Amino acid sequence: MSNKAMIDPYFTSPKITCRLLVRSLGERSSSSKGDEVQFRFEDESGRSRVAFDPRLEALTTVVDGQGGNGEFYKLQSGEELDLHIPQDWSIVFLLHPWSGIAHLEIQSKSITVNLFSPTYRTRNFMVRDVGDIEPRNLSSGRFIQNPTAVLSPHHPSGRDVIATCCPKWRGVTSSTMQLFGNVFMLPARIDRSPQDLTPHEIQYAAEAIADREPHCVVISGGDEAFAALASAIKLLRPVTKIYLLWHSNFLQLGESYDLRLLASWIHNYRRGFIDGIGVVKSGLDKFLLSIDVPSFFVENVNSSPIIEEISTIRQDPPRSPRARVGIWLSGSSSYRKRPHAMLAAMSLLEKKDVGLFCSGITQEGLDVANALGLEFEFVSTGEINHTRLMTHLSRMSVNLYVTLSECSPMLPLESWSLGVPFILGPSCKLVAEDRYLQEHIVVSDPADPAEIAGKTSFVMENREEVLGRLNLIFAEKLRATRDVLSSLDRLHVP
Repeated sequence: MSNKAMIDPYFTSPKITCRLLVRSLGERSSSSKGDEVQFRFEDESGRSRVAFDPRLEALTTVVDGQGGNGEFYKLQSGEELDLHIPQDWSIVFLLHPWSGIAHLEIQSKSITVNLFSPTYRTRNFMVRDVGDIEPRNLSSGRFIQNPTAVLSPHHPSGRDVIATCCPKWRGVTSSTMQLFGNVFMLPARIDRSPQDLTPHEIQYAAEAIADREPHCVVISGGDEAFAALASAIKLLRPVTKIYLLWHSNFLQLGESYDLRLLASWIHNYRRGFIDGIGVVKSGLDKFLLSIDVPSFFVENVNSSPIIEEISTIRQDPPRSPRARVGIWLSGSSSYRKRPHAMLAAMSLLEKKDVGLFCSGITQEGLDVANALGLEFEFVSTGEINHTRLMTHLSRMSVNLYVTLSECSPMLPLESWSLGVPFILGPSCKLVAEDRYLQEHIVVSDPADPAEIAGKTSFVMENREEVLGRLNLIFAEKLRATRDVLSSLDRLHVP
């Protein structure tokens, strides 16, 4: 970059500029071989630009590396550069095996960036909005911490593990937030699906996760976008162990989408992009092991006795003399989660003065309820948001979740955490260890309204006994799950 090139016509034309400071901290990550900080500037079209500052001449270096060719500015350890650039430019850092850690400030905001990469590539930071230097990856995803998770972010093991999930899938998100203290939500917004993510967003998400140098990453869920994320993280940081945590069950493998996804993840293991597959459905791990895929079982638990967001409005038990029964479905399946038998059971209850609360029962379910002459204190044919759901759960005498097929449902665990017992269908093994609970809160035939009604009445009459037994078995399950998760970064699976 000659002195003549320093006077860039693009820069000298009228532009809104902002102050930028970039500093080499003289530090490096444990994976890096050096502490180099190299960068250049680009305009909106990706064309390389030169800021008008005589100091840059001495910093110019030529790089010849795959993915990072061209001229860059290079800072030595402890050096910094403070200048003004147009706000519609980007600062483009060069990442490679000898890169260190840079400190970047634009206007009043600052960020520390780990520039290590096992291969030569670049990473852009946009300064289009004055003072906004969030990397583009964080516009699509975001980090969240849950200090009460099984694997606490403050525990030595928890600090080295990052889980990622899609907030739109509420059951998976609830499970992930209870299990892991460090979670990267992708996409960031609940109204976006993983299918909406662009390749650039996935790459930036991988960089954001890899920058934290986790020992282990857990992909909680299984959408195709997350398969791309796993492979991108593995390429950026090969030493990080990556596991899929699969939330589907046996019956769902009859659905072409789930079967294709699981097959693709098995293929990803054989290609070396992941290190194994954890499951929340007991027995599925044995199937995977039988086809030489490392697998382990993680049972869903609720890590806090009372969910924090709802503790201030909990009613335990409902002060109203009128009993309350809740039926809550996610609407995620038209054949596995149907409300008809539970609604019919409400017309058979011996205790007639019962308030009925429902969500996710679909229009068909509402038509059934109307035909049965049922009256609701609250009803929604579709799903309701999580906070509102927790409020309703906490105010019931008993919550019903009787389905044809389940993996490891979170709703009964959330109900218990709020001090409210529940009724389950037969495919969920949540209380299989306790004969009393298996007999009194698990419905053997999910299509039998009389059995559902009988067990609902029993639980309302024996609430404290049921909750006491649930407390005992869930405490043991919590210990077992914590043992598995605490050893994830050093896990050896057959």
